[in-house]
Amino acid sequence: MHRIFFPLFIFLFFFKNIGFSQSGCTDPLALNYDPWAINNDGSCAYEENYYDAVRITKLDDKVEECSGLIWVNGKLWTLNDSGNAPELYQIDVQSGDVLKTLSISNFPNVDWEDLAKDEDYIYIGDFGNNKGNRRDLSVGRLKLDDLQKDIAEVEIIKFSMADQQNFDLPKQGHDYDIEAFFVQDSFLYFFTKNWADSKTRVYQCPASPGEYALMPVDSFNIGGIVTAADIIGDSLAVIMGYTKQGRVWMYVLNNFEPGKFFSGNKRLLELGSAIRMGQAEAICFDNEFGGFIGAEKFKFVQQQIFRFDLQDFLSPIPHSFKMPESFGKVISRESDGFEINLSEIKKELEKVQLVSENGQILKEIENPDQTIIKVKMEEMAGKTYFLRLKIGENIYIQKA
Repeated sequence: MHRIFFPLFIFLFFFKNIGFSQSGCTDPLALNYDPWAINNDGSCAYEENYYDAVRITKLDDKVEECSGLIWVNGKLWTLNDSGNAPELYQIDVQSGDVLKTLSISNFPNVDWEDLAKDEDYIYIGDFGNNKGNRRDLSVGRLKLDDLQKDIAEVEIIKFSMADQQNFDLPKQGHDYDIEAFFVQDSFLYFFTKNWADSKTRVYQCPASPGEYALMPVDSFNIGGIVTAADIIGDSLAVIMGYTKQGRVWMYVLNNFEPGKFFSGNKRLLELGSAIRMGQAEAICFDNEFGGFIGAEKFKFVQQQIFRFDLQDFLSPIPHSFKMPESFGKVISRESDGFEINLSEIKKELEKVQLVSENGQILKEIENPDQTIIKVKMEEMAGKTYFLRLKIGENIYIQKA
């Protein structure tokens, strides 16, 4: 009896998994890329990569403690962290000189740590918390147009980490510091700087004035202490930090679900030692692939800015495209199944698949020579189907 059951179990296991590939790694640059996965499950694995960011210049002595960067209308802005004046500085990207200073009249620099922006506002993060005892975490919201002024006021967003119960913590030995945030879809996302366990938690906060008690919405074992973050578009973000041994790193996050930044691809780039870069504390995009890194003065290393470019670490071809309108009506439901019409597809077609909602391949044809493919009802299972076509390097997906 046992001899029969074990082989049967093995047979059912492999039978169940043959032809199922709804979820998997969808990044062609990953070691475990699955070209026929429909949903990215965040499992992509990559080779270890060292990235040598290009040094541009030393920063002006006014910003020895550069702790945040943003790119606004072709101009680079930064700030200093705790113990400095409540000011924003416009930087010449070639020389590192301060071109303009904007004073904030109603928002003291207790410990400013990062900058973020959306289409209407700049956000100044006053949430540095090395000692873990702050109860006055806040963000100042500044209108973009106010960058033209010499003095401006901000609106205040106050928040607390509602999961913190103990405020008597060892300095730089706790998990309730914050030095990085960005904004997406009218929400601020804060990333904790966990001195104790080298992980990070994510808190979501409305990007509008008010007072909020926040609970974590996500976490990730990031392997260091987070010092900076930025996002561009809907699905590309960077998280930067360093280890306690002074090794600087950057995570490139892409193809994630909205608000769930660690749900997609997570590629780690080693940036080198703080002895070379300084204390990397600021990052921002200025285009769809790259931007600037700012580093504070660190021991004998001067404050400086670098450029980064991620094009070599992002797939040049999106994993999947919706079916172009030029293909016409490719698939239609019939009373006894599906009809797939390939007559409008003029390019070389390598593979056709009809896949059920649970990932089972119901029909697969390589290099089809017919223009009409019929799938009968008896071949089908479930209620939702996807049609996938491989043409050259592109995979087109359409819900049927």
